[in-house]
Amino acid sequence: CELHTKKNGAKSSKPTKAQVENEGIKNSIVNEMVEGERYTITEMIAKLPCCNGYTNSKITALVTQLVKEGEVVRVEEKGRAYFTLA
Repeated sequence: CELHTKKNGAKSSKPTKAQVENEGIKNSIVNEMVEGERYTITEMIAKLPCCNGYTNSKITALVTQLVKEGEVVRVEEKGRAYFTLA
């Protein structure tokens, strides 16, 4: 048990390279979304330059974080999820 505690305590609070990259992508998503326009994840990948080249699941994960942070609003209509700026 002591070893387990030691291991967890040794973790640095510095964000990983991936976390830093993801924050940058999230900021770009918010900056590139047009106020009042609704997007599906697929539309974001097609329309927003920052999302280009990333997988649907990666953008979904990042947008979900933005929803939790209150930056983006998720609305479901006829079974499809749409996202707008908060």
